[in-house]
Amino acid sequence: MAKALGFCATDKRSYFSVSPDGKFRFVLIRASDVPYYVENGFADLGITGADIVAESGAQVVRVASLPFGFCRLVLAAKANNGVSTAQDVDGKRIATSFSRLAKDFLRSRQISAQVIPLQGAVEASIGAGVADAIIDITSTGATLIDNGLKEVECLLQSSAVLISNPESAYSFASEIRRATLLMGGGQK
Repeated sequence: MAKALGFCATDKRSYFSVSPDGKFRFVLIRASDVPYYVENGFADLGITGADIVAESGAQVVRVASLPFGFCRLVLAAKANNGVSTAQDVDGKRIATSFSRLAKDFLRSRQISAQVIPLQGAVEASIGAGVADAIIDITSTGATLIDNGLKEVECLLQSSAVLISNPESAYSFASEIRRATLLMGGGQK
């Protein structure tokens, strides 16, 4: 993507690329770190998932939705454990990498459940006895099915988004429009 925007890597192992005019830098970081970098002005723009922005709580401007990275944040449980609605997880343990969104969802539904924060392989937590249900990202649902799980409810539809901090969104409006068009994104 950096190459499509005219950025050139300074070194094969470098995390940074520079625009041809030397005015902009492209930095390759973890998707979960992008909202922090952008919100705090260490980066003018960032590409990450809408789910990650929501989980972070970062105060950023969502410039555009991008045509890739489509997924859903879902509540899922074992196919045969009696959980068929969100209310059925009341009093249960829910494993997730999205603790903030999970707690917000449960609070909005007045569901009392223990949220267990995990960093990956969340689907495995049910089989290991760690949790009764999960809140996790899925694209096709195949991993859920492969682990004997079923989707109970979708909490959030997500895709890649282009984000900016408010100051950069104003200062670099024409550059941002150009970048958005090159990436095939639609405005918010």
